Amino acid sequence: MDDKKEIKAFDDMRLFKTVSKDVSDSNWSACNVAQFGSDPHPGKAKTCFCEDKPLYAPNLCADDGEDCVCSGYVTYGKKFGADKKVLDYKGHTAESYVIAEVSEGAKSI
Repeated sequence: MDDKKEIKAFDDMRLFKTVSKDVSDSNWSACNVAQFGSDPHPGKAKTCFCEDKPLYAPNLCADDGEDCVCSGYVTYGKKFGADKKVLDYKGHTAESYVIAEVSEGAKSI
């Protein structure tokens, strides 16, 4: 419903009369009524905006004994490979590791 108030922030616009669709199963979506299944403004021109989701990109946050600043899941596992080089995330999780979730409201583990 249009309350005639000025939209000042993107989050305010998201609450306005809109239709959204998660296209995580593919990398594209047609910008039309058929694709969304509803017309938020019949008879008016419309556009589509893409709001990218955060990319899943694990990063090294701490060495053993240090605080890991994180707001998600943290893995704890092997640091060095057989070649004595520091492992990347794929190598780090290729063998045994444990996982913990940083509790809500906390900023580190």
